[in-house]
Amino acid sequence: MLAKLGYQAETALDGREAVQAVARAHGAGWRFGAVLMDVNMPRMNGFQATQQIQAMMGQKAPPILALTAAASPEDRARCAAAGMDDYLTKPLHVAALAQALERWLPRMASAAEGSSKPAKPGPTLARATGPASQAKPQLDKPKPAVALEVKLMDFERLAQFKEFDDDNLSMTREVIGLFVADASQRLKAIDQSIRADDPVALAWAAHALIGATSNVGAVAMQTVCVEFELEAKKGRIPLNAAQQFDRLQVYWEKTKGILSTWV
Repeated sequence: MLAKLGYQAETALDGREAVQAVARAHGAGWRFGAVLMDVNMPRMNGFQATQQIQAMMGQKAPPILALTAAASPEDRARCAAAGMDDYLTKPLHVAALAQALERWLPRMASAAEGSSKPAKPGPTLARATGPASQAKPQLDKPKPAVALEVKLMDFERLAQFKEFDDDNLSMTREVIGLFVADASQRLKAIDQSIRADDPVALAWAAHALIGATSNVGAVAMQTVCVEFELEAKKGRIPLNAAQQFDRLQVYWEKTKGILSTWV
């Protein structure tokens, strides 16, 4: 998505790697144009990473844009209190990302003009891709059994990618390909956490798949993952976890078939 908008990007897997990337850039004599910071990440969350970057660089720190599923005034206040400069909700919309970067990158360039360490032209730091990086949308509860009327996909998400894509739909195809490759691993992690009776691992694994499904609009899978995460965050594995996972697997096979013929 960033590449299609004309930006170079470096990816960090969690908050700690984000801090290290910013520090490396600073030591090399340049700065990122902006940092897209997921709030929920393993090892070090987005609030902690932001505070470390601010403490390390002060006014020379790049703008930090929070990425979070939460959209309440309290959540915005937490981001501001941590030192984040802006706020984007997930699933991330291409137009909203483009507007935010246009708001902040000129300010970074202006700041660099008065500094001996210029901002590196163009790049941003992509959001961390650790397992706690994505959204918990408000969705209608699905019926407990797989039924023909279950809505598997919301194609609005993929349509947004098409708006910014080339004639060959290379970005859209890449997004779908990444989802298909990633989802099988996320499903395996969910299955393993259920078998191990590990609600912490289940919460992380479900949250990660929520993010992946939100990117392509796989709403049926997303709903099951939200249910898993909500229960796991209460410190328990759902009593019907095996049945829920079977339902998730059915949705996955149906969704994968739809996506294979969509572009």
